[in-house]
Amino acid sequence: MPKPFDATTKELLESDPRAWLELLLGRKVGEVRILNVDLSTITTEADTVLLVQEIEPWVVHLEFQSSYDPDLPLRLQRYSILVHYRRRFPVVSIALLLCPDANGPAMTGLLQHRWPDGLVYHEFRYNVVRTWERPADEILAGGLATLPLAPLAKVKENELPAVIQAMRQRLDREATRGQAGMLWTATYVLMGLTYSDELIDRLLEGVQSMKESVTYQKILREGRDEGLAKGLVEGRAEGRVEGRAEGRDEGRAEGRVEGRAEEAMRILRRLGTRRFGKPDTHIEAALDAIADLERLEQLSDRVLEVKTWDELLAQP
Repeated sequence: MPKPFDATTKELLESDPRAWLELLLGRKVGEVRILNVDLSTITTEADTVLLVQEIEPWVVHLEFQSSYDPDLPLRLQRYSILVHYRRRFPVVSIALLLCPDANGPAMTGLLQHRWPDGLVYHEFRYNVVRTWERPADEILAGGLATLPLAPLAKVKENELPAVIQAMRQRLDREATRGQAGMLWTATYVLMGLTYSDELIDRLLEGVQSMKESVTYQKILREGRDEGLAKGLVEGRAEGRVEGRAEGRDEGRAEGRVEGRAEEAMRILRRLGTRRFGKPDTHIEAALDAIADLERLEQLSDRVLEVKTWDELLAQP
């Protein structure tokens, strides 16, 4: 099951991976591209692997966290070893904590394995980036793709209007209407990690490009189902904005089915892309035509049993 904010953070990262790495590492890097590293025989958990193309190439494995997971360092270590084995490049592991709820005693940047007598026999080092400790000005001056992190940065509540205004100015100058809609929608979703619905609604009131966004409209539809909305944003946005006002109760059953089908489609696309590569136009059309939840779940179960998209979709 994907983590609630995977779709939002991955969309942002894929739109400009270089800007994300430069923000997280605090320095300039070479060209960056997303790697399709097949770890499906080990795990189906979401992960992001980036190749930095410099004189001596290196790899970054990045994990987004919105809740505390004491096993995260061990998972980072596992991925680091697997990716290094597959690619034979140095691997930098980064845990990006999106909110204080993701912080905890295990987030030290160092994982040690000890013998029963206490002797350390292995160490694994990783980077921990706490979003709420980063200056908002630093994010506001970065790439457009990282702007939605600005309200989660080191900023007081009474400073939020100025942060949102600075975002508006940059997006008005530099972004297309479609880009702006995507980035405002991401801001709307990510702010739910930290702030109340009422505050978010007030700060983002009047952002027309967000309301025109397809993703935002999906969020509203899902918001009609109280349980689905709670799962989507970890209990912080139960039927927000128009979703709540437009009749959460009357859309409950429909929202639940639609939400489960969309979730199943996301899982199928992610697993299939890892296994077979990015789907071409005719495969995309075939996937878009599938709306049945049971069919989507059956296809996901079969991903590891076949070798191509065509073979997968040819199954009755």
